[in-house]
Amino acid sequence: MRKLFSVLSLVVLFATVSFGQAAVTIPLTANDGIGANNGLAVGLDLTATNGIDPALGESDLPPFPPAGVFEARFNLAPYAGSALSSYFDFRNAPAFPFTGVVEHTLIWQLSTGAATFEIGYTLPPEAVMTIVAAFGQVNSGPLTGSGTFVIPAPFFTANSATITMDYTGIGPSGPAPEFSIAPASLDFGPVGLGVPAVLQATVSNPGTDPLDVTGITSSDPQFTFAPATFTVPAGGSQLFDVTYLPAVLGAASADITFTHNAPTSPDVLPVQGVGADADLHLAYHRLH
Repeated sequence: MRKLFSVLSLVVLFATVSFGQAAVTIPLTANDGIGANNGLAVGLDLTATNGIDPALGESDLPPFPPAGVFEARFNLAPYAGSALSSYFDFRNAPAFPFTGVVEHTLIWQLSTGAATFEIGYTLPPEAVMTIVAAFGQVNSGPLTGSGTFVIPAPFFTANSATITMDYTGIGPSGPAPEFSIAPASLDFGPVGLGVPAVLQATVSNPGTDPLDVTGITSSDPQFTFAPATFTVPAGGSQLFDVTYLPAVLGAASADITFTHNAPTSPDVLPVQGVGADADLHLAYHRLH
């Protein structure tokens, strides 16, 4: 019977892994020193629900194996409203990047003779995890990075723990564009009234998907730009012109704001200059 359940579990896990994956997938492991489940995961997706999402690889599991055989899975019932359990528990993110708190319930059955229960985790920088078990008597506190949290005897006999994921600006873990600009700011120095001056910046996309810059604005009409929209292929770059045409004497500054499809949108390029008379303008640029 034990071998039969192990084979069935592997078949279910293979089917779920091969079927789909959420936009944000965070792997977890569970073991009691005798048995282990290395195929657990939580995460986020724009299409996910609180219940079973077959398109994301979730599958409602059969009842637990006979007593004394290790098993660990997520109990979806507290959130889905019905008796469902799955090795994956993906939840809805209305949009990315996502900031918010999501709870999961991990349940398990220990092997005969088990003396401990451990939860292994590998978290992205945008996620902090807290594990609470035994009605609050065991509390991991904030967990980041990679590691293992141990629920010791006798607390692991509660066979359940609440896993809370606190996300801050998390985005899809798959291919994505990235926005980078150099230099980080532009300084025109003195520029004569009515005399246009042009400086360039380079927008780069070190990401793995095309970067679409869909809108650019300037907070001061003395600073204009070109082009107004553009697409940068993965691994590519685009030259960007900023023109300063002083209309008044004195210091001026502005933020050039880029709206795009990378997770950091919007990004800002600070620019500054000084509206000057023609003589000061010529003297400054002779020195530079």
